[in-house]
Amino acid sequence: MSYLQSINHKVIAALGLKENGLNKTADFKDGAIDLKTGALAFALIKISRHTPKPILAAVLQMVLNHIFRQPLQAGDMNFLQNKAVNIVVKDMDLQFSVSLDEQQRKPKLCIGFDIRKVDLTFSSHSDYFLLMALNKIDPDTLFFQRKLSIKGDTDLGLYVKNLLASLDVTQHLPATICQWIERLATEIYNKKMASF
Repeated sequence: MSYLQSINHKVIAALGLKENGLNKTADFKDGAIDLKTGALAFALIKISRHTPKPILAAVLQMVLNHIFRQPLQAGDMNFLQNKAVNIVVKDMDLQFSVSLDEQQRKPKLCIGFDIRKVDLTFSSHSDYFLLMALNKIDPDTLFFQRKLSIKGDTDLGLYVKNLLASLDVTQHLPATICQWIERLATEIYNKKMASF
């Protein structure tokens, strides 16, 4: 049993779903998810849909500010001044904006769900966002294969893409979580590359 399959079995058990040999699926906006291979995505969808937006925003803001702490302190994210980047995670039915708040003593990233005026939109599936964050796949590759949609301010898009390419997300996470995410990303990468 692969690592991804073992996670799926644990998630299925945690959600109280039963595996009885039948091909169980859950229907969502972008199609059906096979619970045997996509249980983790199913769990993330449930979490993103049923968590109150203020709590989800606070968690996302805390995680992103932790991950991007060094670039924020070095001023490497000043390109976000008076800008908003919209992130659309299609398979999770999740959409939020990221902007720079300079009203504080130290600049920090702010998360919003009230999407009005955005300068740039990145849209893809959660698997591809994970692979980009861990530098397992280049955003350009996803863009040209139509797995990543980038719309809006081209210069801002290049800044964001270059920042993601230069960042090692695993440096900012505890070792146990890094190992888990790396194993998960490797399995996702191998599965996705087989389908290219």
